[in-house]
Amino acid sequence: MELEKKLDELSAKVDKILETQELILNKLNQGIVLSKESILDNSTNKKLSKKEIQNIKIQEIKESIELRLKYGMIFKRQFNLAIIPSNERIKFYLRSNDSKAFDGLKRK
Repeated sequence: MELEKKLDELSAKVDKILETQELILNKLNQGIVLSKESILDNSTNKKLSKKEIQNIKIQEIKESIELRLKYGMIFKRQFNLAIIPSNERIKFYLRSNDSKAFDGLKRK
């Protein structure tokens, strides 16, 4: 009885992992990967070395540059903006698909 309960719990966890994996793969196929969660899993309580922290920061900078290069000029032309929008505005627009993200940047 207890073994069956644990098996059901394990099965539910595996199903959740598979759903998450499918979602990630779909986002990768679309070319858009946005996350509100931290890259690091705080539940492990594992201390990162300076090199690992540096690599994470470098990866974040690379993603930031790629995002700006990929969408910056497209959105500047599409919404008639005076300057290339910041990464935060680009991320907000990609998440919400709301053109209000670029208010204040539009040419008059």
